[in-house]
Amino acid sequence: LFFADVSQATVNIVGSLTINNNTPLIVNGTDPLISFQNAATNHWQVGLENTNSDRFVFYDNNAAAYQLILESTSGNATFAGNVTIENALPKITLKSTDNTAVTGDTVSSVEFYAGDTSSAGSAVNAKILSYATDNFGRLGLKFLTGGNGTPEDRLTIDSSGNSTFAGNVTSSKLEVSG
Repeated sequence: LFFADVSQATVNIVGSLTINNNTPLIVNGTDPLISFQNAATNHWQVGLENTNSDRFVFYDNNAAAYQLILESTSGNATFAGNVTIENALPKITLKSTDNTAVTGDTVSSVEFYAGDTSSAGSAVNAKILSYATDNFGRLGLKFLTGGNGTPEDRLTIDSSGNSTFAGNVTSSKLEVSG
C-alpha cells in the first residue's frame, strides 16, 4: 500500500495482515503511530512520538497518557505504572558498560523518589548504589536515606564485608549478639 498523503491515510484490516519477503511495515508522517482497537473504545497506539522522533512510545488512549517511553539517544525506558517481573527466579541486572571505574566511583544505583511533587519531594530520597572498592572490579554497597534530594550514607559494606554505619568506620565484619 502506498499513500501520497499519509495524513489522510487510513487502512482498516479485519482479520490478519501478512507482509512477505522480510519487507518492513513503514509508517511515515508527522505522527507515525499504529493504533490497535477492539470493538469497544479501548485502544492503544505504538510508534514514534510526534514531538521527539528519538522516543518510541506506547500510548493508552483511554488513560490519555504514555505508558512506556523508550528513548534511543539515552537508552532510558520510562514506565508510567508499576513494573512487575514474574519468574520462578526473578532477576534484575544492573551492568555498567564503563570500564574506567576507579576506587570510589559509583558503578550502578537504584534511586527512590517520594510521591511528593513539590521541588523538594521530587528529588532522590533514598538510594542503593554499588561502588568500586579498588581498581580491580571489586564492588561494595552503600545504602543512603534522607530527604530533599541529598540522602546521606547510612550503611556501607565494602568488598571485604567490613561495614560503616552513618560514617562510623569499623575495621571488622558486623557482629550481632543477643
